[in-house]
Amino acid sequence: MAELEGRLTACDGCPGIPDFLGRYGTAGTRLLVSPICSNAKQLDPAGLVPEAALGGAVQLWEWIGEEAATTFSY
Repeated sequence: MAELEGRLTACDGCPGIPDFLGRYGTAGTRLLVSPICSNAKQLDPAGLVPEAALGGAVQLWEWIGEEAATTFSY
């Protein structure tokens, strides 16, 4: 992924995507990757960053539990 570092940015002046994802790991955050999207793009789950796992709505709600939470989906 290092060879792609310069191309993996969302915008000029934004941190690179690997750096951005690393910040999530440092903060102890977990990333859920949609299995539907992953399958549609034929992604290998073994290639996910360590903070990521395949999971859909059920896993998201189980993780959230009874407390209020903020989620991002795009």
